[in-house]
Amino acid sequence: MVTTLGRRVVLLVATVLMALMMALPTASSDPGNGKGFGQGQGGGDIAHSDNGKRTAKGGGKSNNPHSGSMACANADTPATQLTQTAAEEAVLCLINEQRVANGVPALTLNLKLRAAARLHAQDARTIKWWAGGGSNVHTNPVTGSTPQSRIREADYCPEELAPPPPTNENVYFSSYSGGVNYQGGTTPQAAVTWWINNPVHRNTLLDPAYRESGVAVVLGIVEKGTDADRVDGGAIFVQTFGGCAVPESPDVGQG
Repeated sequence: MVTTLGRRVVLLVATVLMALMMALPTASSDPGNGKGFGQGQGGGDIAHSDNGKRTAKGGGKSNNPHSGSMACANADTPATQLTQTAAEEAVLCLINEQRVANGVPALTLNLKLRAAARLHAQDARTIKWWAGGGSNVHTNPVTGSTPQSRIREADYCPEELAPPPPTNENVYFSSYSGGVNYQGGTTPQAAVTWWINNPVHRNTLLDPAYRESGVAVVLGIVEKGTDADRVDGGAIFVQTFGGCAVPESPDVGQG
């Protein structure tokens, strides 16, 4: 009788332990949330996604049907594990894969556009005003700068003033709690997948009017408050676009 009871107790304990183990997160699960916002070209024609969320799974696996070739280095590597330049190059490479796959010429890196993108990403990390999303994420609350003014102040395409060249900006942010296995939302692929799966951002990425681009990837948090205090970190992605009639040399703006 005692032996039978003991066996039942052991079986019950084993069953409970198995249930607890199945409930725990595995190394391939990533609870991080990504948010993306985009602004259309022009002074006030705003197109944006409010509080769009993408939960990254499996270390940043993509829903992107064109990502199978993985020709872009570091596409699925969390931004925390990359240099800034390597992460930015991966984003631009992935976007150009999308453009070429859809019959649109690839974008050329423009360092002035990159400077404008990095400025906005760095300010977002410092000021932290992106909570709630919407078009306000594109306007700096301290300086009042907009995508168009930042790109213009970076001296992009200075000879085209009337009319100015078409410009645009998309942004994406993902936070995480935990180690590298929980940072799938911060990979270059995660950012590009979020953009390409949203109609507004997809139209921007594939628009042939844009011929040059700059990408910024900056580590940090863009929001304040209780939710932001609960995370361990995040990655901020900003991409600027320009359609200068005569594209500048890729090394213009170096330094």
